[in-house]
Amino acid sequence: DRSFEKLLASLLAMTFAAGMTGCKSEKAESDTSDETDATVRYETEFAIEKWTLDDVSDSLKLCGEDFSLPCRIADMGNFSLTESDAGDGSSQYITSASGLLYNGEEAACVGFKDDNSDEICMLLIGANTDTLPEFSVMGITNDSTPDDVVAALGEPNAAKDKDGRVYRYLFSDNTALMFVFDKDSDSIKTVFISV
Repeated sequence: DRSFEKLLASLLAMTFAAGMTGCKSEKAESDTSDETDATVRYETEFAIEKWTLDDVSDSLKLCGEDFSLPCRIADMGNFSLTESDAGDGSSQYITSASGLLYNGEEAACVGFKDDNSDEICMLLIGANTDTLPEFSVMGITNDSTPDDVVAALGEPNAAKDKDGRVYRYLFSDNTALMFVFDKDSDSIKTVFISV
């Protein structure tokens, strides 16, 4: 189905953006071969000290259902998965992705770090829908503005995009929380969480 392909493409694009934005590549110190292995290191403006991704994970609510990440679909109540699509191995963050349905309706996209695992490690809300499903992350909801996000979480610790619409909270272990705002309305249009 075409919308599922678009959803997967969006998840992979967001994964890449979250992992590579604000990063630099450095040659690994232990490299002695002719081939260069690169290690990605985050360049953040400061460390986040007032909250952790465990706090984010423990505060998740989607479509009225509480859950935490990582989790298994069996732990998510009325949620189910669309057919999983294995990635091409080009991402160090996920190897496969799936649409997440709530009572049969599209709610989000999820990613798995291992093709053989049913443990969800990434959540992307709003990638393929005009209207976000009801959600809450650390008290931030569908109605939250950029100012509300900063009041709840503090300033993003990674550079905003040129339009100031993407708020990135990055951690050194390739985990992230990101909000993308609509440029016309200041409403949240996408939420990305990687644990």
